[in-house]
Amino acid sequence: MSLKRDFLFMVLLVGSEGSGKSYLQKRFVRNFFSLELHPTTGMHHAIKNIEVYEKNVQIQIWDPPGREEFKPALASYIQRFQSILLVYDITDKSSFEEISNWYSFVASNRNLENLSFFLIGTKSDLKSSRKVSFDEGQELANKLGMYFMEISGNNRHNLDTLFKFMCGILVSQKIENISAKIQMKLLKRQKRKNTSWF
Repeated sequence: MSLKRDFLFMVLLVGSEGSGKSYLQKRFVRNFFSLELHPTTGMHHAIKNIEVYEKNVQIQIWDPPGREEFKPALASYIQRFQSILLVYDITDKSSFEEISNWYSFVASNRNLENLSFFLIGTKSDLKSSRKVSFDEGQELANKLGMYFMEISGNNRHNLDTLFKFMCGILVSQKIENISAKIQMKLLKRQKRKNTSWF
């Protein structure tokens, strides 16, 4: 891949503490996985470069603490992100039940227009410990109007697919916006050219 960067997208992971946000980030960016990860204590980010539609895309993936007391600080960051992933643990029903609260938090601090929104169920490899069904996740995603996927940081199930799909959406939106701006400029130029001064 060329060193030239075509697009930069900032991605925010939000969800309750222990939902698997840090596993997701570290596995995707560094291919690192450990069950001994400690709870996130600050606003950490990692960078990954991928190719989508023959475009070089840099993704900044931000992983804030999932604790309630960190929300006021997080609110000041939210406008910066093009994509937000609402993350829960499929083996922890309470983390799933908190998703609606996280969605409301995001919606109250950011315009949702042109935001790529995903609901992500982690630990899909732990099927025998599942407390939230796939259908429950899909139903909530449909209700909130967002994409849905289950992933695993352990065996990388759907991990690369998730970010390729997400970046595909963001690149398409960016290209459409650029095209619309060019067309608007051309239209204004044509109107000036056709203006009669007589």
